[in-house]
Amino acid sequence: MPGVDLAYVQKVARLFDDEGRMTHWPSKEKQSILCLWYMWSKVPAGQSFSEKDFNALLTSWHLFGDYALIRRAMFEMKLIDRSGDNVWWRNLRDFAFFPMP
Repeated sequence: MPGVDLAYVQKVARLFDDEGRMTHWPSKEKQSILCLWYMWSKVPAGQSFSEKDFNALLTSWHLFGDYALIRRAMFEMKLIDRSGDNVWWRNLRDFAFFPMP
């Protein structure tokens, strides 16, 4: 397994303010994947959220006003999942298959 590229992590960390909120969406996919992993780690495991509550949670983690972009990207990466009645939760299944930057 390759080591952690600390210089790259520091570069991506500049996308966040001092309170850990993302200031803008990165233009590079590799950076956005790392940002999504960070946000995924903040979703409480074992807890479900209504769509409204999940959107509010995502909104509190960024400053660029597009929680739907983050939610969609997390869902496409299978970091989160939902039921038919729009209840969202952190996905812990198939962990080995999640893409890593």
